[in-house]
Amino acid sequence: MFKRNLISTQKIIITDGIPSSGKALVCNLVSGLPKVEQWIMNYWFDQILSLYNLKKINLETVVNLLKTNHNQLIYDNCLLRHSNFKIDDATSVTKHPRYKIIKKRMLESDKKNFEKNKNKMIMHYCTHMISNFSEPLFKSFTNKLVYIRIFRSPLNVGMLKRLAYFSKIWEKSKSRDGHIKIFDKSSKKNIHHLIYKKKKNYKNINSYEKAVLILEEIFNLKKLKKIENISKIYRSKLITIPFENLIVNPNKYLQSLSKVLNVKLDKISKKTLAFNNVPRKINLNKEKDEGLRFLENKIDNLHLKKIIKINKNYENHILNIC
Repeated sequence: MFKRNLISTQKIIITDGIPSSGKALVCNLVSGLPKVEQWIMNYWFDQILSLYNLKKINLETVVNLLKTNHNQLIYDNCLLRHSNFKIDDATSVTKHPRYKIIKKRMLESDKKNFEKNKNKMIMHYCTHMISNFSEPLFKSFTNKLVYIRIFRSPLNVGMLKRLAYFSKIWEKSKSRDGHIKIFDKSSKKNIHHLIYKKKKNYKNINSYEKAVLILEEIFNLKKLKKIENISKIYRSKLITIPFENLIVNPNKYLQSLSKVLNVKLDKISKKTLAFNNVPRKINLNKEKDEGLRFLENKIDNLHLKKIIKINKNYENHILNIC
């Protein structure tokens, strides 16, 4: 029914993770590599994949939408058509380490600009919590896709607070977030599609217990393994990055990425490390203890056992092997 080819020969990077898991840090570091564009906060991909997860659209349709949107985005990005120039915003093109090179595109005509740059640009998208149902991305971009999953300790207080905060925001009908939610008539609230199947449990618990349910879904080992197998089928590159390992040894991951992207780390790449204050030390045991103390009077015993199990799985199956 559909036929859509990609208009660029370059790799496509997608960085996905939980709010406050370290996505911005990863995106900033990756943007320091040659040819990589300023990262785009892409809710279109989030929404398309979420609808696929809800079985509202089929795989063929999703693949067509992803390719179509990517082709349009790479063209618009080359022309700086929708680029963000707001100086104090994290996604601003002015924050790109190679902004002086990028801004020269404003001086060229559209056609000349695109023909000159289309195969030199590595597009970089930032998405939110879509990894466990991301097969359409692998099918769409196959061996061009470099998919980065960023994880962080489930007991990180900052991440727990952020998830609890968003669990309240996602319930509202009037909200600016780009997430797909489902309206529950009995509670008259929206429920994030990730945990809609658990709505009976979800409706009557507090925001921190809701955060635990979301984390339980994100760290589902069976689903994580499934995506690893899918990446091999489509010959894509899947890179799993634990935040705690990244900040201690960022060069390990940047070296790996540079090889996949066929670029070399340079002075700008190294300056990007310093600008983002990495490498730096972290005390994971202290952070874990702080998280447990923080949750002690905020969640019931059932959810406390859940978060302890989630954290154990994180340490054994992600942190200690990636």
